[in-house]
Amino acid sequence: MKMINILKDKRNPIYFSNLFKYREKNKDIDSINFSFTLDLENHNNSKFNDKQLDLILDFLKDYGKGTFFVETSLLEKNEINLEKNEIGSHGYGHLGLGDNWWINEKEKSKNIEKNIFKSTQLIKDKFGINPISFRCPKFSKSEKVNNILIKAGYKIDSSSSIHNEINLPFYNKNIFEIPVSRYYKPVLRFKKIIPYLKYNSLIFSNLKEMGLNKFLNLSNEIVWSWPKEKKPLLNFACHNWDFKTNFDLDLIRSYLNKLENNFKVKFLSLKEYCGVVGHG
Repeated sequence: MKMINILKDKRNPIYFSNLFKYREKNKDIDSINFSFTLDLENHNNSKFNDKQLDLILDFLKDYGKGTFFVETSLLEKNEINLEKNEIGSHGYGHLGLGDNWWINEKEKSKNIEKNIFKSTQLIKDKFGINPISFRCPKFSKSEKVNNILIKAGYKIDSSSSIHNEINLPFYNKNIFEIPVSRYYKPVLRFKKIIPYLKYNSLIFSNLKEMGLNKFLNLSNEIVWSWPKEKKPLLNFACHNWDFKTNFDLDLIRSYLNKLENNFKVKFLSLKEYCGVVGHG
């Protein structure tokens, strides 16, 4: 099974032909939707930092609602206030739920259904809401996971692997999948001498690695690749631990300000986006 999953991974050099894919560019777009999505979790051995979260929440007040995917073991030991932002689930314990080859067996949940329902109940208990948005830890998902999400009452999922070219929302049975935005055409990279394909996604680590101008160009290319009949959505993903200093928040603020020079940007949570486009 693991070997089959390795062969299916779109980073595999056997998909080299993806380098030459072509979509007609639509540069007449003047307005877009934008979703700020954040995975709220512990990172390695670092503890949850509520002051860090306060900075992020204060930053969001200048734009609109974000979507927070909460790793719900945090709720057992921390009082977390996400104000008026959308609250989704990021599972319990940050354990892999799917069958992707890159997930170590020790990092997988032993009971996927119990994990999802436990995380859902914790959100209900702590926030008094029924969450409808989900993102699997490590972007690790399978059809089994999708079926359990439907059973648990979820309507939206943002777990589509950032390692493939799927950058448009789509239905997976009764779940509306909203991938983290990425450019459909990969770039060729080498790890030592081993070639692999990389799909550049709108994630905070890429913003820091690529720099502001290149990341802005990537955003433009993603927008221009959308079908003409649909208003583009940029689904930006980050983590609470990405923002270690005020410089990190200043960087994304600069990015959003420059993006607003190119487009009229409507800032929406994923739940709000689904309401706008008639899904969920």
